[in-house]
Formats: sequence, structure tokens, C-alpha cells
Amino acid sequence: MAAFRHARYSEATAAFQKAADLNPSSPIPHLYLGIGWQQGFIPGAESEDNAVHAQRASEEYQRALALDPRNWEALVLLGQLSFYLGKWDDARGYYGQAQALDPARADAWYALGVTAWRAAATAEAISDFEKAIGLDPEHEDAMSFLSLLLRERHDDVAAERWLERGADVRSERLQAEIARTRTPPLSQPKVRT
Repeated sequence: MAAFRHARYSEATAAFQKAADLNPSSPIPHLYLGIGWQQGFIPGAESEDNAVHAQRASEEYQRALALDPRNWEALVLLGQLSFYLGKWDDARGYYGQAQALDPARADAWYALGVTAWRAAATAEAISDFEKAIGLDPEHEDAMSFLSLLLRERHDDVAAERWLERGADVRSERLQAEIARTRTPPLSQPKVRT
């Protein structure tokens, strides 16, 4: 983990491989090994080395999932990798399985929405983004995508409403962050009269 945190991915991958070899029944080392392999993967780059990184990451996520079929993280990581590879149906399948395991996670619905959008399934994308916002009323990214899709459908009034709501969420977060980091004023000494 220390090598991974310091961006020494080849060293981290070797250590995760050793951990997986020493503890073959645990999905955790396979997840981290997959993440290590995925760190060397560049979406859109076409090279043999890049393909190897993607393939090995996928294999490790699949091993983690074989050891724990209800492993939410493995499903999401497989969905992410499939998305980066442009395999929209596979990505949507993995994200769908993750969502089914934990339907209250807004980010799973958001990932489903983005994947549907990339696959040109606009109605599904709109539905998924609405579900994400229903679970997390401050999901700014889902609001932005929803606004974009509604504008493409020429529903300018609804699109503008979601754009404004997203801007409000952004503004509230910024104000909260400023309030958290602002140094309180020094207290004034009391003057005796």
C-alpha cells in the first residue's frame, strides 16, 4: 500500500501479487492487484502493453468476484474498465449488478447513466440520472448530465432548472468549504468600565 500511495505502481503490483499468492482465498489482494494493473492502463491508447494491463486488471477483478460474488468494488471496477475500453454493454452489465447489490448508492445509478449516454440510450440515461439525484439530491454531476440530455431533447425549461440546481449545489458546497477553512476572528479583549 505504501508503494501504491507513492505512485510506485510496478513495485505495488509485485507486492499485491505476492499477497494474492500467499492468501489465494481472499478477494482483497486481487482487487488491489487489479487496481495496480489498471494504473498502467491508458484509456484509448493502442499498444500491446496497454492491452496487457487492461487484460490483467480484468482477470484480477474477475478472480476477486469469483471469490466473493457480492463484491461491489470488483463489479464497479470491472464496469469502469469496460467503460474505458468502450464496451458499453459490459460496463452497463457490471454497473447494473453493483446497483442491484446496493440500490441506495447514487453513484451506481450515475455510472449507469453515463454508460447509457455513451451508448446513445438517452431515455435510459435520463432515468438513471434522475434515480441518482433521487438518492442524492446534491449529485451535481448527475444534474449536469441530466441538463445536457434534456437540452438535447429540446426541453429547455427542465434543462435550465437542472443547470440552476447544479449551480446552487456547487455554490453551497463552495460556501461550506470556505466556512470550514476560514479562521475565526480573534476575540476582542473585554473592556472594563
